[in-house]
Amino acid sequence: MTPNRSPEDALLLQLIVENLPDMVFVKDAEELRFVRFNRAGEELLGWKRDELIGKNDHDFFPAQEADFFIAKDRDVLAGGTLVDIPEEPIHTARHGVRWLHTKKIPIADAQGRSLFLLGISRDITDLREARLALEDRESRLRMLLDHFPGIVWTVDDQLRLVTIDGSRAGALAGSSAEIKGLPIADGLPLLKGPRSASELHGAALDGQASSFEFTAGGFDFDARLQPLGGSRAVRMMGVALDVTERREVQRQRMQRVESLGLLAGGIAHDFNNLLVAILGNASLALRRLAPDSPARKDLEQIEIAAERAAELTREMLAYSGRARFQIEPIDLSEMVGEMAALLRTSVPRQTGLHMSLSPNLPPVEGDVAQLRQVVMNLITNAVDAIPENGGAVSLRTSVYDLDCGVVDEMGETIPLGRYVLLEVQDTGCGMDESTRLRIFDPFFTTKKGGHGLGLAAVLGIVRANRGSIRVQSTPGSGTTVRVLFPALEGSAELRPPQPKVVESDSPGVTGVVLVIDDEPSVREFVRSALEYAGFEVLTANDGTNGLDALDASADRIDLVLLDMTMPGLSGERTYEELRKAHPEIPVVLSSGFNEDEALARFAGRDLAGFLQKPYRNAQLLDVIRRHMKRT
Repeated sequence: MTPNRSPEDALLLQLIVENLPDMVFVKDAEELRFVRFNRAGEELLGWKRDELIGKNDHDFFPAQEADFFIAKDRDVLAGGTLVDIPEEPIHTARHGVRWLHTKKIPIADAQGRSLFLLGISRDITDLREARLALEDRESRLRMLLDHFPGIVWTVDDQLRLVTIDGSRAGALAGSSAEIKGLPIADGLPLLKGPRSASELHGAALDGQASSFEFTAGGFDFDARLQPLGGSRAVRMMGVALDVTERREVQRQRMQRVESLGLLAGGIAHDFNNLLVAILGNASLALRRLAPDSPARKDLEQIEIAAERAAELTREMLAYSGRARFQIEPIDLSEMVGEMAALLRTSVPRQTGLHMSLSPNLPPVEGDVAQLRQVVMNLITNAVDAIPENGGAVSLRTSVYDLDCGVVDEMGETIPLGRYVLLEVQDTGCGMDESTRLRIFDPFFTTKKGGHGLGLAAVLGIVRANRGSIRVQSTPGSGTTVRVLFPALEGSAELRPPQPKVVESDSPGVTGVVLVIDDEPSVREFVRSALEYAGFEVLTANDGTNGLDALDASADRIDLVLLDMTMPGLSGERTYEELRKAHPEIPVVLSSGFNEDEALARFAGRDLAGFLQKPYRNAQLLDVIRRHMKRT
């Protein structure tokens, strides 16, 4: 029997039901008409209580929906127990279709006869939509993970693998199920770089993100490790992208660039030999001519053309990494600032040049003349991309902290750290991808009358100065070139400008010079120039003949001018044999390659001097006179 309740208890129960946030309703057991409704029910359905009381579901809801509710009510009354309906839709007058979580239970008398049906319904529409959206999101995420061309993994605070996904997850040793739970050192292969997997993941526990590379299962991966923070068990996530195909393309491109570099260096060397004869003989002829000779103007034009050809060979040598460098600490902003007037004169009036140079940059290490060439070539190239109706070129310098893996134009990952950025941006025509991939190839050009060596030289100089270069371009939207040079650690002292060395042209120093060079035109020019200056000259066309000439006339020879690159017995081998037999004779090395590269092969071997090809008559005489055995 139902215990008797006091009026106070009945009032309390009524207050509780009336103020519940869920809809509470009561139906009679005979005709399933509503006999009670609370305020939440009114608000949910959109009808007043007096409109609901005494009516059943057919009076408010669509027929099929009402039939469903009534059938379910009959099942509840027949079963005599609580029925839980997790989800059911209902049409309301005010809110359209809502979804309810409903519990229904019969209310029986002392004899067990069902008198009423009690229902409590909670509006779960928002929760259901959120759940469905989450399920949809998880489904799409699962699809992305399953098809992601790489590996995605999570790690707990004990450095154990929690999850592993991605289409390349099988590249790791064992299946995903076998790897989960393993220490990271066992689950992830050996990384490329100085830090182990355990060290990188341990640093991530302290909030340090990192980028790295590794190889597994025949695939190359670029990876990023990101700490998740907080107190959760999963503390970090790693994402590794399969870059095998890209790496192969980059390797092929690098091989092509290296091959082209060797070709460019070889061509430059051969051209320098030819230019020795052209430039040298022109300068020698000018020296011999009377000041008022009508031939002087023609020879001066030959000399100018030879100088321009020498500039092209220097660009080819720069591309091949064999240009001459004088390394020193450089303030990039200060250097560009000194070039400002020159840069502005090279930009047409209809093209604006905007410069933003950060003060107090950390110094970079490089050759100032070569870095000036980089700036000038980039500005010239940007200006050439501007249409006739005008545009703008921007140049800026700044400090750039690289904290994630970035690939440069040669496909090499730029090391993390602090850099000085040189950026040149234009509003010109831009480039498509196929053009962008070729802009650094020597002899490739899109300019009418261009020689295709400017950007090739830029690349060679940047790489030789331990820098990196990246290009972004879109047809019709301009081009941005970013050059990164490693910032020097600490407070490197900037060198003051070095005074220009004035070549000596002191007359009166003569003697016997042996010229060993395989290029006939070089030998003939040097013979003419030195004999005109009063020297006696012996010549040899290779190393073997040069050594024979030395053996025959060593007591008379005061200096040897030796070419570094010769067929047969090389300049290096010739020098070794010469030094063994005649250590007292000074040797001046001559080459079309840069001085640092040439002298590196002769380090500690007591060379008297170096003469860079191509050279003028005055340069030749200056070096010979300064290094003669007898003065």
